[in-house]
Amino acid sequence: MKLVSRRSALSAGTTGLVVVGGLFAHLPQAVAATGNDLSYVCSTSSGIYDITLRAGSSRSRLVAKPGKPLAPGKVTLSLRLPERMVSDVLKQIPATEAPAQAAGISGPRLSGTLRSAVAISHGGRLTDAGWPSFTLEATNTEPDHRGPVELKGTGPVPPVTIDSPGEVVWIAPNLNLDLNGDEGNTDARPVQAVCALKSYGTVMRGSVSGSGIARAPGAGSAGGAGANAQVPDEDPTCAGMPGPTEPGGGYNDDPETSMDTPDLPKAPPDARHTSSAGRPQCARQSGFANSKKLGAALPLGAQARIRNSVDAWVDRGDNNYIQYRGYILAVPAATQATMLGFGFMPTTVTAKVAQVPTPRSNGNRNANFRADFWSNSIIPTVAENTVWVKAATKIQVAGVLVNGTPVAVGDGCAAGPIPLKLSSYLGNNVIGANNFTDGGTYTGHAEVPAFSGCGVGEDLSPLLTATTSGTGNYVQLESGKWCTLNPNNPDPSKCQPDTNTEPKTITVSPGGEVTAVAKPFEIREADGAFRSIKCETATMKFTLPKGLWQPRFKLATIKSRKFAGCTYGPSDVPVTVTANTESWSLNVRQELTDAGDIIARVYGLQLTVAISGTDVDGDGDEDSCRLRLGTKGKTPSGKEFDGFSSIGGEYSDNSLHGTSVLDTLASTDCPAGAWTPNWASGEGNFAFRPGQKITMSKTPE
Repeated sequence: MKLVSRRSALSAGTTGLVVVGGLFAHLPQAVAATGNDLSYVCSTSSGIYDITLRAGSSRSRLVAKPGKPLAPGKVTLSLRLPERMVSDVLKQIPATEAPAQAAGISGPRLSGTLRSAVAISHGGRLTDAGWPSFTLEATNTEPDHRGPVELKGTGPVPPVTIDSPGEVVWIAPNLNLDLNGDEGNTDARPVQAVCALKSYGTVMRGSVSGSGIARAPGAGSAGGAGANAQVPDEDPTCAGMPGPTEPGGGYNDDPETSMDTPDLPKAPPDARHTSSAGRPQCARQSGFANSKKLGAALPLGAQARIRNSVDAWVDRGDNNYIQYRGYILAVPAATQATMLGFGFMPTTVTAKVAQVPTPRSNGNRNANFRADFWSNSIIPTVAENTVWVKAATKIQVAGVLVNGTPVAVGDGCAAGPIPLKLSSYLGNNVIGANNFTDGGTYTGHAEVPAFSGCGVGEDLSPLLTATTSGTGNYVQLESGKWCTLNPNNPDPSKCQPDTNTEPKTITVSPGGEVTAVAKPFEIREADGAFRSIKCETATMKFTLPKGLWQPRFKLATIKSRKFAGCTYGPSDVPVTVTANTESWSLNVRQELTDAGDIIARVYGLQLTVAISGTDVDGDGDEDSCRLRLGTKGKTPSGKEFDGFSSIGGEYSDNSLHGTSVLDTLASTDCPAGAWTPNWASGEGNFAFRPGQKITMSKTPE
């Protein structure tokens, strides 16, 4: 293999470094819902354009048993090209009058060939799916067509045989597109477009159940016998993290990774401190990192090995406080990605991102973590309800291909150490709470320092530094449940069946402004006379984010809440119902079905029911009554407080089927017997308009 210099391979334009690794970088990327449009940025000789890709399979469900072919069958790919791109491409191709044009059809006569290095993600590994090229034809052939053009092609793709359980995901990080114009000009050279995925998404997804690794497609499959060659990794399995006094264990002593820095809160004085050997655990994580200079979102994956609860501070009094500390290690992996450089050259970089020691860490490369949360999630706490992780990482560049040509970067091309701080908010007693071992969303920013040691015969380090290094690189990781191992037998098979699962991500489509209306909404006494308060409508208005990687907590903040046509009792006495001033929060609680259906709840509820100038008890006198509903709580010392309730349930058919439990917080000036001072049930089916598809990624069995 001939290695070339920067002068011959990079003179056409600057290349950008892309690392699909991360702090934890070698298990499967998170699986999101299928059927979404995937956004790509494409470069031609005339400009840069945004296009979309949508894939469909002839199979309604992609399901296979272990060791049996998982066959998508025929796949249809649809590309949507913007009008400006179509116009620019047609200008570059000399036209020869074709019979269709002579007949008066003047619409865009585009066709093309699409090549994509589709990969399969499963069980911690990426494999080449071996997909063939697709011939694409324009579906917009009407005369004088204006606007975007759709190119569509259909063809068979090879099956893959998998012996292990869980999700199987097809991803297409890069596209190569040859565009042809008028069919009458066979001598015209196609216009080439190189496209890179803007934000992570899946082409298709399927599932199996069993144990093993992906096999290559069978004989005759497109892509050849080596189509499913594994991207090498080191050891992506769950394994016991060493204890504090064992080799490889213990906290990182670098002050940059300390959990006692001024920016972090102190434990309350009454919290009792204990130390122990801790608990060995594992957690799968996946997400993305935005490269600010390249303007792209890069997929991440992880199998984190954890030592939890090495230190603990506990105050189970009214402070309601627990703090756990420990450390984490992720085994590095070599990963590949192809992106566009600033010179519009397709550039493939193989890199390894690893946790590394720093000059002040005494050789320790572990990441320190700290979790501040509650002892009881339904009462107030002084804790920040947050998990922090601090680590040092290093990017090691192993190889670079520019337009398919190897570029010699040498063995020492690297950047780092890179300080990285991530945090995850756990919620609270108002908006709902989650234990950190149940998984959550971790976010932070990374500053990539200058590269060094890059190049053979000439120094390529300044080039990589100029195109990649800098601040503002956003990182987001979703964590699955933490698996607890037996410290005396740290075998991954000892994890509980519902732990060490794939991270769960939320996908929303189309998102935007939503009006959710329940017709009717009813609050009914749980005992006594079973009186009820009925409203013709209960309306919530809020904004939903659009797309992949949305958070489970505070998926939406609800400030607009109105109740109309409300009455009390069998006599339909008119009443007004109002919400508390605090905002409500829409949270996704759990996955309900394999299809990604969810259970969601709206948190932060307190309601006030008011009656004014109406005879409620039939004694002939006008009554004025105010009834407050929510959740009645009591602190460990016995102090009562007015808490917040929630309403929710299954989300299906564009509706949240909500039920709630509401305690009586106060009954002011209400006649005796007007309402039983106990708990009541609330119920209403909130129809979302416009309809919203909200799904959570499937957890493998």
